[in-house]
Amino acid sequence: MNSQIAKTESRNGEVRPAYLKPYYEIHNEENAYLVDVRVPGVSRENVAITLKGDVLTIEAPRLPFKQPEWKALHAEIRGEGFRLDLQLNVEIDSEGVTAKSDLGILSVRLPLAAKAAQRTIPVE
Repeated sequence: MNSQIAKTESRNGEVRPAYLKPYYEIHNEENAYLVDVRVPGVSRENVAITLKGDVLTIEAPRLPFKQPEWKALHAEIRGEGFRLDLQLNVEIDSEGVTAKSDLGILSVRLPLAAKAAQRTIPVE
């Protein structure tokens, strides 16, 4: 399983919020990759997706779901948000990247750049 808590310190010594690495799957389409990321409890308005160079970053913070005056006896859902950093090994058409969210699954479609797309070369 690839879920773990990640805490990092910033340059000034402050500890940034902890994130869980979400479960994800990558599917290969003809001229694109489809990344399905499970982010339960996160609304689509809170998701930030960035593509910087060859690194795809998905941040999905969870907002508190309990009332401040409540005292939890047991919590099945942890409070940390999600963060996923993927190092891409192919060139992506950054203008064509799309994302949608449905029932806690975030789907990001990464189309290959024209020069990275697969093509068949005929033999003469």
